Amino acid sequence: MHRRVLIVDDEQATCELIERTVSTAGMDALVLNNSSQAARALSAGKFDLVFLDFHMSAPDGVELARQGEADAIQPDDSGGIDKR
Repeated sequence: MHRRVLIVDDEQATCELIERTVSTAGMDALVLNNSSQAARALSAGKFDLVFLDFHMSAPDGVELARQGEADAIQPDDSGGIDKR
């Protein structure tokens, strides 16, 4: 099974470098240059690894990390906590 990686950076060269590296390691990468798109991707899907640029337009990488952390903690069917 391939690992899913999300790469979020407004610098295309940075995205390409990280994407080449993770692809060489056999991982599937989704590259986004827009933090709003990244917020939607984080809430819609599960990623094994996320690279975030902290210096982007809102939401910046710090806020995206907080959103991703909140989305990763979900109640499971038994009422307990399921950390994705």
